[in-house]
Amino acid sequence: MHTKALALAALSMFLGACFDPVPHAGDTDTADTDTAGATDESGPGESGPGESESGPGESESGPGESESGPGESDTGASACVGANACVEDAPPGWDGPGAIYVGDSDAPPPACGVYPDSATTTFEDLAAPDAACDCACGDPTGEGCSGGTLRQYSGFNCVTLAQNSWDIGQSCVNLDSGSGSRWRLSGVEYEAEPCAPQPSMELPEVGFDTAVLTCEGAVDAGGCEQGVCLPTAADPFEPGLCVWTEGDVACPGGTYSERTVRYTDFQDDRGCDACACAAPEGECSTAQVSLISSSCGNLPFTTIVQGSCTAAGSSVGAVDLLTGGPSGSCAPVGGETATGEVTPTSAVTYCCAG
Repeated sequence: MHTKALALAALSMFLGACFDPVPHAGDTDTADTDTAGATDESGPGESGPGESESGPGESESGPGESESGPGESDTGASACVGANACVEDAPPGWDGPGAIYVGDSDAPPPACGVYPDSATTTFEDLAAPDAACDCACGDPTGEGCSGGTLRQYSGFNCVTLAQNSWDIGQSCVNLDSGSGSRWRLSGVEYEAEPCAPQPSMELPEVGFDTAVLTCEGAVDAGGCEQGVCLPTAADPFEPGLCVWTEGDVACPGGTYSERTVRYTDFQDDRGCDACACAAPEGECSTAQVSLISSSCGNLPFTTIVQGSCTAAGSSVGAVDLLTGGPSGSCAPVGGETATGEVTPTSAVTYCCAG
């Protein structure tokens, strides 16, 4: 009996090894895994359940670090975030980067804020009206009347050939007259020294309509792979940061390419053309000559006004020229045209990010 039982058990084991049982619903196609707690093929001492190859709680790059390095994410993004941005630093020879405010020169500028240092104030839109010019002349000096010519005519008018002619001055003159009865005085002219020119010029106020406040001094917050991490410019400042340098120069290229030239001073060369005076012109219309029958020192018996043909008889022994009060003036020449201009100076070139 015991021998028979052993034979049946051996046969059963043979049949089980040769034929797989039919799988039931819920069974997987793969073979059962090893019992719980068994290690994998890596062998004792290597990574076990719940651990990576780098050890418990660590990544391959070390504790608390990503592969992209400190301050950056695994995607390479900058750690300069929030109200800051990575910007190109100022090239050599340039100041900045900084924020600029452009406003009315008559209005107070805002505080610099996150860019705490006021670097410079420049200007643009120069307003410089032309000079207002005028020219006048002073009164003539040394006014007087010249001597004249006295003629004696024998006819009934003063158009025939004169019988006698005398050049007389500003003093009494004795003469030997002829028989003619008509007399005429001419040639007495106004005389004076040149007038002094009196130019006048008014220069309207010069000023810039627009002021530009430049602010700098923000601290690099770090976290940029390239450039510096600085606050972005906010209203009322211009949207893009700028760099600047003295002089009228080209932009350095790169980010800062939008160029504007502003100024801190101006040179005023406004003026007027030369003011002068023409030669004095006037009249001696009151010029007259007194006819004296005997000699100088005696009372005249009649007078002859310049330009008239007067019948006064032939008994004339002396004449005395009287000129009265000459009156004249000078006409201004030039002095009414504005010249020159106002030129901005001390340039500062700004180059800003678009």
